[in-house]
Amino acid sequence: MLKELDYSRAKLILHEFEERSSTMNLSLKSIKMRSFANILTLLKCWIFLSCYVSQLKMVESRIGGFSAHLDIDETTIWDHTVNLDDNFRLLWTIKENYAIFEIQVRTHGYVGLGFSPTGSKEGADVVMGWVDKGQTFFQDRHVSANKNSTEPLVDPSQDYVLLSGYENNTHTIIRFRRKLDTCDNLYDIPITNNTMRILFLYDENDPLNGSVGPGSLPNVDSAWRSAQSLVLIERGVQASNAEKTRKLEFRNSGVELPYDDDTLIWCKFFKLDKMERKNHVIKFEPIFDSTWSLQYLQYVTLYECAGSGPELEALAHEPGQQCYNMRGMQLSCNTYMATWSRGSPAFIYPPEVGYPLDTSSVKFIMMETHYNNLNIDFEQFKLNHMFDSSGLRLHVTEQLRQNDAGLMSIGIEPNWHHIIPPGQARVVSQGHCIEQCTKSFFPREGVNIFATMTRTHQIGVEVKLRQMRNMQELAPIVSDGNIDPNYQTFRRLPHAARSLPGDRLIAECVYDSTTRRAITLGGPSMKEESCMVFALYYPKQKQLTTCHSSPSLSTVLHSLGIEYLNANSDPVVISLPPELKGMTLETRLLTYDWENQFKAFQDLTLKGAFKAQCQNEESSVSNISSTFISWPANITEVFEAPKLCTMKPPSSTKSEQSDLYVVKDISNNDIVEGSVRNSRSSFSETLALSRSESSSASYIPRLFSNYYYCYYFGTLLIAYTLVLS
Repeated sequence: MLKELDYSRAKLILHEFEERSSTMNLSLKSIKMRSFANILTLLKCWIFLSCYVSQLKMVESRIGGFSAHLDIDETTIWDHTVNLDDNFRLLWTIKENYAIFEIQVRTHGYVGLGFSPTGSKEGADVVMGWVDKGQTFFQDRHVSANKNSTEPLVDPSQDYVLLSGYENNTHTIIRFRRKLDTCDNLYDIPITNNTMRILFLYDENDPLNGSVGPGSLPNVDSAWRSAQSLVLIERGVQASNAEKTRKLEFRNSGVELPYDDDTLIWCKFFKLDKMERKNHVIKFEPIFDSTWSLQYLQYVTLYECAGSGPELEALAHEPGQQCYNMRGMQLSCNTYMATWSRGSPAFIYPPEVGYPLDTSSVKFIMMETHYNNLNIDFEQFKLNHMFDSSGLRLHVTEQLRQNDAGLMSIGIEPNWHHIIPPGQARVVSQGHCIEQCTKSFFPREGVNIFATMTRTHQIGVEVKLRQMRNMQELAPIVSDGNIDPNYQTFRRLPHAARSLPGDRLIAECVYDSTTRRAITLGGPSMKEESCMVFALYYPKQKQLTTCHSSPSLSTVLHSLGIEYLNANSDPVVISLPPELKGMTLETRLLTYDWENQFKAFQDLTLKGAFKAQCQNEESSVSNISSTFISWPANITEVFEAPKLCTMKPPSSTKSEQSDLYVVKDISNNDIVEGSVRNSRSSFSETLALSRSESSSASYIPRLFSNYYYCYYFGTLLIAYTLVLS
């Protein structure tokens, strides 16, 4: 109603004004129309330029040759940051089925990041970029597995998407995105839960005139740096500055390092200062005494000790001793607090969890340190008696979090019953935490496993923690098909895994013993082997700290073709079968025909009986441990990982591949445009790019047609708005 009155009043005023202006031959109506035309023209120009600029930005994302930044989400919070060396910083975030990376490198030359299964450059998946005269160049590349060259070559299929590239006074910064699995089985390596070998390279020079052909990267051999292992897919947690913390340090006191390549296992005890109330550990990290001792440190583990007797009081005032000297002592130091392995960084707990520390119930701590160096420099060591005072540092707060964390181990009890035959590419061993253990000791609501650490020694290649429930195998809690013995760290799971009473948890380890000429036995030293998974979980429970199994003696003997032993003989000799009578057990182990009998051995050890062991914080072993169990024969459903990619690798003949990089008669812009074309990138839809474009020339008509569409649509929108008003 008010709009109608205002409109009528305006018409009367306009009519009166036009009559008074008739003598001057000036019509307000004509003035209004001319002003409207000018405004409309300005609006059209603004729409025209806006559409044009937006199209230019899309071209920049396409060919990487414009100096302006792309429209990207600058609010991206990086889940992970790692300095690969003093000049190269890697940042990344995982988003559902893709990853966003940023590399910040102290150079004004080219930079590159790569992935490799083994750390070798041959066959590596590499992404390269540089900024030259304000233009960003960016390509998905690979290193040929068949040529004697370490130079990355441009991929036929471009599966990395440039988000941003620029230089400042000191650094080159490249931000990009890729799918976790690009389905390019020929040249790209999927980003999975496996431990990834990260390659990186950089140089102070750019390729001449933006060239991307073979031989265009200057100084490529010296540009490569040492490979590093990382777990890329895990939950990101940032250190909190809001919580007031203090540090507790547990350090050894001048332990003399071993003269040979044997493993030294050292135990030292500590008495905690009195706390007024319960605290939470929210972070732990290693303390390295020196770069030399770092070469010897293999594992460092903290245990809670139950009780507070005079024996613990006396041990807390001593510098420590070898752990095997204390086997006869009933110390009850069995509850894991924290554990570190070689190569691990600091571990930060998720914000909803902390490890409880309360001196009203725990007064003493035992630290167990494993020292070993299989690549010892004897000559240098003879000149220097080396001593170590390394340890662990805990970050503790009085601001309690929502949940109390616990730490338990699942795997194979380290003893000689665990046998790994020599000369085999794949030997599978399993340690079981059986249904009876979890049913008896897990709380009714179960436990939530939020982080895991897998542990083998030298020849382990794969580890997974399998989960069985109601005759059905669930997805593994953790699975790493490419472990690195020198990088075994806690990984935070993307989502906590619930384990209920009655579940069976199986630590499954795979070994490659092709380099071994004799059998490898289970044990704590690095010459022996291990199969263990450490699980951080909540809520904490005290009834189950260790859940292991060990192959029964009968299973071991039958796997070796032995029926009976003469237990009263020294050394132990075989009684049956007759053809082996009188042979020592050691001789049988050393002379067994593993080449022809391995399959039978593997079947028996996986399906045969084993002894379960459920242990609590006071070293008490459950009655369940006296029974012999075997693999559940009535499993109705075995888990199979889903296949994410059905796309077949591109087929090309050897001659086609050899001619792929002949670029003499092609302009650099065409090569760069082709090098960032991505026929499978989901980000191209986000930028509204056409997948059918094949060259920068064919893109130009699309550029102008797109902004003309935008221009005329904007004009119609203005007209429609005027009609409505």
